[in-house]
Amino acid sequence: MLPVHIAVLAALFAIFTDPSKPGTWLVGLVVGGVVALAFGGRRSFDGGRPGLRLLVRLPLLVAATAVRMVAGAWTMLAILLGRRGWQSAGLVDCAHCTETEEGLVVLGLIESASPGSLTVGIDPQDRSLLIHTVDAGDPEATCAAVHRFYRRHQAHVLP
Repeated sequence: MLPVHIAVLAALFAIFTDPSKPGTWLVGLVVGGVVALAFGGRRSFDGGRPGLRLLVRLPLLVAATAVRMVAGAWTMLAILLGRRGWQSAGLVDCAHCTETEEGLVVLGLIESASPGSLTVGIDPQDRSLLIHTVDAGDPEATCAAVHRFYRRHQAHVLP
């Protein structure tokens, strides 16, 4: 089980940095190994065969993250071109985001990978994210989008 966790974390690291360079994958394996060893053994998947599920669901998580990044870049472009205001920028506290601390860290990384959004704080006890976003005018909608992303895409890979 631990090699699967290391591979998932290495892939996420490489995707968020520079997947075209082999050195990035090597660093991702080291970082993934350290994180997996530090947090490994605290939980297991729901008893099924995680390898096959991860093999199917991980590309879907990566694709959903890429879509989120493109949408964030589009929003930032609209703000830079003056087509959209940025006056509603601010902090949003989203509680009960994930099932595990590891999932919370990964969700925070995914949220920060999207332009216009940055994870400012993580509360492992409450499993909440404090997010600075350019669109904080409706905090409930922002939190709903974070929860929806987690349920649809990440919960199946890294709960």
